[in-house]
Amino acid sequence: MSETTPGRMPTTEAPLQAGNVLESLRMRYVESCPPDYEPGASVDIFYSSDEFWTKFERWLREAPDFYPASDKAFVESVVRVDGARAVNIGTYYPWAEIEWGARAAEWVGLDNNPHVVARARDVLARFPGHRVTLIEADVTEPLELAGGFDFVLDLSTFDHLDPRRFDVILDNYKRLSDRLVMAYDATRAPIVDYDFERCGFNARLNPATIAAMLEEVGYTIECHRPYAHEEYRSYILARL
Repeated sequence: MSETTPGRMPTTEAPLQAGNVLESLRMRYVESCPPDYEPGASVDIFYSSDEFWTKFERWLREAPDFYPASDKAFVESVVRVDGARAVNIGTYYPWAEIEWGARAAEWVGLDNNPHVVARARDVLARFPGHRVTLIEADVTEPLELAGGFDFVLDLSTFDHLDPRRFDVILDNYKRLSDRLVMAYDATRAPIVDYDFERCGFNARLNPATIAAMLEEVGYTIECHRPYAHEEYRSYILARL
């Protein structure tokens, strides 16, 4: 794969080996990562800025049903939200908490950035009646959070997390629930496309890669809709 945009690094095109997907993704990241780069720090800087939060505030005022309609449609087509216990990974745009927090029996939002959590709390104060608990937590480290949730929701947070920690992240998801609902940014590159500038860091996974990765850790793919929106936004439902 050749480099196509600034910050997007080439990775090898050797095929993934069955049963070794996580290690292959880890090694590709190590090979392509710029010197002294840490995705966590870069992503924190990006999500602590005001630019995209200002856009979200404008969406809330002017078009509250807009963001993002495709994610809403997929989630509600594969899981029952009403009366469910759900954990949502990443709360930068707390639209999921606004949309479903009053309909779920229990809604827990996790984010590792205290600035993001504080902003989400401020927004949710405008929406009384929700059953949302926001927790500052790093899913790239083992979580001390009881499981038993009806589903884990990850709407394109996984894309921005350290690929060297994918195994820990997925172990956390598995402990929390036997169902995982994901939105992710896909690539038509053979395996993966690591972009070190977009959103601080963005790992676009080939749909075959993410399916193989989830199957490697014990999931069964129940629904998969690659390139369902805007030519890259993709969705997957997996169950243990």
